[in-house]
Amino acid sequence: MKLERSALIWTCAPKRWATALRSRVAAREGIIQRALAALRDEVGDELVLIADTCLCEYTDHGHCGHATESGEIDNDRSLEMLAETAVSQARAGADIVAPSAMMDGQVHIDQQPFAL
Repeated sequence: MKLERSALIWTCAPKRWATALRSRVAAREGIIQRALAALRDEVGDELVLIADTCLCEYTDHGHCGHATESGEIDNDRSLEMLAETAVSQARAGADIVAPSAMMDGQVHIDQQPFAL
C-alpha cells in the first residue's frame, strides 16, 4: 500500500448528534462511513483512505470518551464504542483506522477485532 495518494477523513459533526452517540458513531449510514463508501466507489484502490477513530465530535462534552450520567468518563465503555467504530469504518472502505481518542487502551482494543 502506497501512501502517496491518501486522504484522512474525520468528522465535524453537528452538536445535535451528541444525543445519539452510539447510533451515529458506528452506524453503517454514519457520516464517516457514508463518505468512506462514496470515496471507495469513486476512486477504487487508487487512494488510501484513512479514518479518524474518535468519539469527541459525537459528544456534547467534547471529550474523546463516553460519559456516565454522573459525568465521569467510562473508559471501558468508550473502548467498546471505539472498537465498534473502527470495524464499521473498515467495513465502509477505510484502509487504515487512525485511533486519535485519548483513551487508555484504544490502540490495543482497536486491533483486537482485526486479529487473525
